Amino acid sequence: MITAQFGIMSYDGSVHTDVMAFKDWIGNIVRGFGAIEEEEGLLFEQCTSNWTGGVVVRLWEVSLLQNTFTGSLITDRFVITVASALPTEVTQIKVETRYHQSFNVESIHKHPQFTHLSGSMKNNIALLKLTEKIPNSNLVKPICIGLNPKIPRTLTALFVANRNNQIGVRKVNLSRIDSSICSRVIRVPVESNQFCVEKPSDFIYEKPGSVLGSFQNVKGVDRYLLVGQISLVRNGLIVFTNIKSYINWIKETVI
Repeated sequence: MITAQFGIMSYDGSVHTDVMAFKDWIGNIVRGFGAIEEEEGLLFEQCTSNWTGGVVVRLWEVSLLQNTFTGSLITDRFVITVASALPTEVTQIKVETRYHQSFNVESIHKHPQFTHLSGSMKNNIALLKLTEKIPNSNLVKPICIGLNPKIPRTLTALFVANRNNQIGVRKVNLSRIDSSICSRVIRVPVESNQFCVEKPSDFIYEKPGSVLGSFQNVKGVDRYLLVGQISLVRNGLIVFTNIKSYINWIKETVI
């Protein structure tokens, strides 16, 4: 037997609101807060951020400019990173995978509204187009980006960990912090296309461009989906660029 709610008392105990008339609106609100986490599709279908046996390897990670910041492969031709770490004028740049493969960059696409003023960074995102496609390999794979613009409720960072002389990756769940509180702590505004978490105390996790994601089921497969990348670290908090708020710009650039 299932109990269903059809109305809710409004006032005086005699007038009720018809709950069923608002079912679509209620569903949208619930999905917005991450209670129902669905991905409508993937930016690049050949991405490989799903694993068996609980083994997690960051195959998408690349380093830039003497390893001072990082980026992530999102297709076989494009890398996503932070605009703030890129020089204003650069004639040649390369990316290097975790396995020391080096690839030349053909063009740099900073977000057209990127600004860096008074310690605040707006639209801190950039795409790098490689001169050639990354060869199909089990060692280097693009990370998955879901096309649903909502930020999921559970966010997971992946850290390299050394346990019993065996290198692996540890998963750590991080919780979002209210933007107004974060703004007071870091003393700069947190923009609408950013979000904030508390910096983990026992891991080095502050390099610009480092990613934060969420494990979700897409088309029957559990995948690690890119959600944000580090834009700013200050006073024990991390401000992330919300990748999901740039889905349309990313699609227009890579296609």
